[in-house]
Amino acid sequence: MLAHLSIRNFVIIEELNFDFNDGLTVLTGETGAGKSIIIDAISLLVGSRASSEFVRTGSDKAIIEGIFFLSGQARNVIDLLDEHDIKVEEDTIILRREILINGKSICRINGKLVTLSFLRQVGNFLLDMHGQHDTQMLLEGSNYLSLIDSLGNIDLTNYKKLFSEFKMKYKQLKDLEINDKEISHRIDLLQFQVQEIAEASLVIGEEEDLTEQKNYYNNFEKINKFLSEAEHSLKKENGALECLVNAQSALESATKYDSNLANNLETFNNSYYIIEEITTSISKHLSSLELDTNKLNEIEERLNIIFKLKRKYGNTIADVLSFYSKISEELESLQNREVYYDKLVNEILLLEKNLNVEAMRISELRRKNAEVIVSKIHDELKELYMEKATFEINVLTDAKEYKIGDNNIKTFHYYETGVDTIEFLISTNPGEQVKPLNKIASGGELSRIMLAFKSLFTTQMGITSIIFDEVDTGVSGRVAQAMANKIYAISKFSQVLCITHLAQVAAMADNHLYISKVQTEDKTITSITKLTKDERINELSRMISGNDITQATIEHVSQMILSCEHYKKKIH
Repeated sequence: MLAHLSIRNFVIIEELNFDFNDGLTVLTGETGAGKSIIIDAISLLVGSRASSEFVRTGSDKAIIEGIFFLSGQARNVIDLLDEHDIKVEEDTIILRREILINGKSICRINGKLVTLSFLRQVGNFLLDMHGQHDTQMLLEGSNYLSLIDSLGNIDLTNYKKLFSEFKMKYKQLKDLEINDKEISHRIDLLQFQVQEIAEASLVIGEEEDLTEQKNYYNNFEKINKFLSEAEHSLKKENGALECLVNAQSALESATKYDSNLANNLETFNNSYYIIEEITTSISKHLSSLELDTNKLNEIEERLNIIFKLKRKYGNTIADVLSFYSKISEELESLQNREVYYDKLVNEILLLEKNLNVEAMRISELRRKNAEVIVSKIHDELKELYMEKATFEINVLTDAKEYKIGDNNIKTFHYYETGVDTIEFLISTNPGEQVKPLNKIASGGELSRIMLAFKSLFTTQMGITSIIFDEVDTGVSGRVAQAMANKIYAISKFSQVLCITHLAQVAAMADNHLYISKVQTEDKTITSITKLTKDERINELSRMISGNDITQATIEHVSQMILSCEHYKKKIH
């Protein structure tokens, strides 16, 4: 749920901070008070596109921050955040969006900078927004499959594995079916590449060793100079070793008179012997130094070969060897393509058979799910006084012919999600032909259909918060009450924030927020207030009667709120 919202310097909002509760929260207020602006801010918080127009006049940036508490399926977002090294503590996510005066944005999740696209991806787990003219996910045909699959818990894992292998091998088969001339050219190229890499006999790690050796020879004179200086400083007359011997003798003499120096003497003697060994080692290394120009030339030639191969086939020796393995396999398949081709055809035929079986199993499950959904949607629509509406789900399949070797396989068009495409069709009046759901024209009908779907799929969607922005426009009377009941029912599974102009919906609220704006000489300020019981009655009376509020209106509103409370207790 959205627990806290902070907005600063956003359009007409100078600063706004508010805590939200779960259940159904309605936002009401006069037209132009800033209700939709608050929804716009929340929309930006979860990834909508921004512009400089959102920045309050006189400010250099707008800042929106929201705190979300995770529950239920919404916790699945934690795995996504872990992949991006974003830690979640106590099931809490903090989203922050800064919109700069130049229109650019800075996005953060739990303090870490993220891209706008990733913010939007995370936002899809947290918030579902639906406005009066916003078809969003329930009216997008591309989402129908996932909705049906989620309702029936259909697992596509095995199908996707088979489909991926089928697609890969089918492409390999088509690649083998190019004309002989192209194959001949490809073989010539592969033979050259394989021979060039093979002759180099590359070994992982050799480049680093050769570079180190080259560095040694290139700095031979410096090494000789510095070692000579070190040896001379240690062995010359009155040098370091001679001074150490004198110090050793003096320390031995002192120890005869002060036994407390024994440990110092022992440590000194050990250090002296170590330095003496180092001196001997330096002398030996100096005497063995030899500049082998032939060896240096060999190293440079070898490094040039490695550089040439890396430039053509990969960034590292490992990459070059990986490329070599790949093209060697391809060359072998092309040189023995008749045998390989027949083997590939048999593998694809078997895969297609298994893929077909799995696709049909999934398709049958979807048809059964569709029947269940149709029945439940009809029940939902009846509760919204659309009992004469006819809703249908078509599970469609496309035929396709795959040429696999000499075999023409007439089967289905395989997609990553199966062989099915889904149509949601509806007729809202008796005698009318059913039409695609997204072709429905009436705003009131569309709102009710959307609520029916929301009510059915809320638990499957697993979204922590749902926002309705004036989705009740175009309805009244008993339909308005039915929509209010339905919106409240949805709030039992997800937090619901709802901007409404209907008293029936506002009366159903668990929390009622009033949005207002105050104009001063130099600025306009939007504020948000949680209404008390008496303030709610006054606000609902205003929504019904305008400014002409009578005692009869107040009594009617009081009874409306009481009826809603009875309804809420009944369905809990």
